[in-house]
Amino acid sequence: MSKSKMKKKVAQAQKKNQPETKNTDKKWIKPKDFKFLPPVKFLPGFRSAKHWKRIVAMTYYCITPVSLFFKFMDFQYFGIFLFVMLLALPFMICSLITFLQTKDKYYAVEAIIAAAVLGADNMLLVYFMQQMIEMLPK
Repeated sequence: MSKSKMKKKVAQAQKKNQPETKNTDKKWIKPKDFKFLPPVKFLPGFRSAKHWKRIVAMTYYCITPVSLFFKFMDFQYFGIFLFVMLLALPFMICSLITFLQTKDKYYAVEAIIAAAVLGADNMLLVYFMQQMIEMLPK
């Protein structure tokens, strides 16, 4: 038997005898690498493997719907604009931070879309607030 064949057999035998090590500390970056509920892996706070971030995100997403009940003077739909704004902010901020870290185009597109939604929401809010102010008695 040649030396190279013998080295291969010894290397294979050593691999079999070594215990398998699971790399649980490996961090994942892309949402497709995250094995969780499929729709949840795209939400900011659930993308990382940090347990505390998931708790903070869950708390944030549970408290945000309370903003639907906010009113500003007689403007009863103010809460809807605030709700959309609160939902768009984490997508914009977290996606921008992740893009700066990874330079992945996916996160840049997500941040741009979230910024567009936030901008449209704010423009509509300003428009409706101006309409409400014009309707006030002088």
